[in-house]
Amino acid sequence: MEKENWLLEETLLHEKYQIKKVLGQGGFGITYLAYDQTLQQNVAIKEYFPVKIVRRLGNTLRKGQGEYELSATAMVYPQNGQEEKYLNGMQNFLEEAQVLFGKFDVEGLAAVKDYFEENGTAYIVMEYLSGPTLQEYEKEHKGKISEKQAEILLEPVINALAYIHSIGIVHCDISPDNLIFNKEGQLKLIDFGAAKNKKKEKEEQYCKGGYTAPEQYLEKEFVGPWGDVYSLCAVWYEMLTGIKVPPAVERLQKDRLKNMTMASEVSEQTNNILKKGLSLEIQKRYFSVLNLSCDIKSNMESKEEITKQYMKDTRFVWGTLWLQITTDINERDISQEKKWLSRRKIRKGIYAVGIVLLLFLCGISGREYYIRSYPQQYFTYKAKQKNDYYILHPRDKEYTTQMSGYDSLMKKIKKVFL
Repeated sequence: MEKENWLLEETLLHEKYQIKKVLGQGGFGITYLAYDQTLQQNVAIKEYFPVKIVRRLGNTLRKGQGEYELSATAMVYPQNGQEEKYLNGMQNFLEEAQVLFGKFDVEGLAAVKDYFEENGTAYIVMEYLSGPTLQEYEKEHKGKISEKQAEILLEPVINALAYIHSIGIVHCDISPDNLIFNKEGQLKLIDFGAAKNKKKEKEEQYCKGGYTAPEQYLEKEFVGPWGDVYSLCAVWYEMLTGIKVPPAVERLQKDRLKNMTMASEVSEQTNNILKKGLSLEIQKRYFSVLNLSCDIKSNMESKEEITKQYMKDTRFVWGTLWLQITTDINERDISQEKKWLSRRKIRKGIYAVGIVLLLFLCGISGREYYIRSYPQQYFTYKAKQKNDYYILHPRDKEYTTQMSGYDSLMKKIKKVFL
């Protein structure tokens, strides 16, 4: 992490949020622990800082422990030529904050408390979760969590994803370090820096190893809830086995993903769910996390009505894209099949001609081999064939002992053969 990009400790934002320390930095932003002086409680603040296209305004001198030190200022500027991209990204950042603002009743979602623009960039204020992260939790449990416990831990995350999908947002960055426990031991989904809004085109895509769905690498216009399904199942797989799912780009070349029944002791049902959720092909994957949750035994009946509403909204928002993707893929498959059949017919024709030629050549070479091996039988056969022919087709002229010239002919024959 580049510390020169961080805000200084005790920096005051929006006249009430005092920066205490940095919690982490990603490709799109920096997260700080801050103190809300009005409500007198800790909060987490995410600063929009797409590290590849921005910079802080130079360095300034500040007085440290008896000496002056170089440190970054608060002002953020886009690099030359990146102004439009930066402003569009910041607008998306704030729009997603607006959508999530005040959603304290959504289970599994770290609610947004405030958002604002300052220092040439934007900030989102969220509830502070002290942790640990799921990544740290996995290490404590030596990488293996029971099947039942994994289902319980992921249930609120599924609910959070169901909500954001229903309002047209996909997270695009689900991983163990973006799932964090609250004080009650419930997992919550954080860091929407890589999130994609259905209504907005997003140029930047953030990929994180085996947690990233293949379409995020290859076909960005195909990104949807099914991508978050893939990421969630990659996290789930790791929780049960302690093994990370290989990156999708590697799996596309040679799929080395181990079967769950081989990697860990899990039920056939869970194995089938994960196999489907981790499918490299979109049309073979779950449409949304709600389809996946319906296959999990522990799905809570008390939330049936809200689940139905989320599913209805998700289908409305994403259904057309899903149909477009699956239809396009099927058409490509059919087209490929037709091409394959056409190539197959051509190959069959080539094979047929080749076989005829082969048989012809085999026939010639076989006859020569037979003549060399069995000359007496061959010439006896040919003599009989000729004799039979002449019986059916008598000659007009035949030499006999009574004919003139017979003796001279016999002398010539004897001279040649004897």
